[in-house]
Amino acid sequence: MKKILSLSVLLILIVSVTAHEFWLAPKKFWFQVNDTATLNFKVGEHFLGDNWKGNKSKVNQLLYYSPSSTNSIGNLLSGNEGDSIKIVLREEGTHMVIFNSNNSFIELEADKFNAYLKEDGIMNTLTYRKEHDEENKKGTEYYQRSVKTLFNVGINKTTNQITQPTALPLDIIPSTNPYAYLQIPEKIEFTVLFKGKPLAHQQMKVWNSKQHEAVNEINVFTDANGKFKFKISKAGSGMWMISTVYMERNTIDNKADWQSYWGSLTFGYGNFLLKKN
Repeated sequence: MKKILSLSVLLILIVSVTAHEFWLAPKKFWFQVNDTATLNFKVGEHFLGDNWKGNKSKVNQLLYYSPSSTNSIGNLLSGNEGDSIKIVLREEGTHMVIFNSNNSFIELEADKFNAYLKEDGIMNTLTYRKEHDEENKKGTEYYQRSVKTLFNVGINKTTNQITQPTALPLDIIPSTNPYAYLQIPEKIEFTVLFKGKPLAHQQMKVWNSKQHEAVNEINVFTDANGKFKFKISKAGSGMWMISTVYMERNTIDNKADWQSYWGSLTFGYGNFLLKKN
């Protein structure tokens, strides 16, 4: 019985360690001109999250890309934990919000750190730890978020500023506008950049969440040019998220061995395409 309980506790701890998906969640993805978009910062696992406990002190960059301009909106967050942002949408077309957080620090026991690396496919770090006799060493890590969300205003116009690189260190970029379709596309292509360069052979998690249905999750990998595609079923409505974690050796100080970047991109189908059709 004690062994069973110990195993259960260990599994709970591993889940809590790897429960680090972070995303921007609009209330919906299709709006009309002069609507107000409310965006929540979510953290959790399996695309099921709670409001993030951070506030404006955690913001490195928070930018709003309208079809005609780019503006810093960090002032829209208060000092209250778990705050959301509200944006009045004045233009038709495709809009984007990106968020890059300041660094945070975590320290994990070796087994929990290794489990987290395996879960997210961070094989370069696992290999390094094995080759340098660090597999049984605690994991010390700085981490930061690089996230974005895409939504559209109006049913007759889409704009393509969202297909260009942003200032995010870890940037997931659609090759074509996900909303520039008359129906849900069969496949969509994306490019992943790390500090402006294609991120090859990177594990990507693709999530789909629909109301009253189980969340679907698949893993895909970028090619040598940092590109990947995934198939969307004909019933692929709801909210989509692409997430990934990239980690490199920290060289800034001796406090943490590693620096990680946790990236995500959200967009959604459903009411947008129903109204468009």
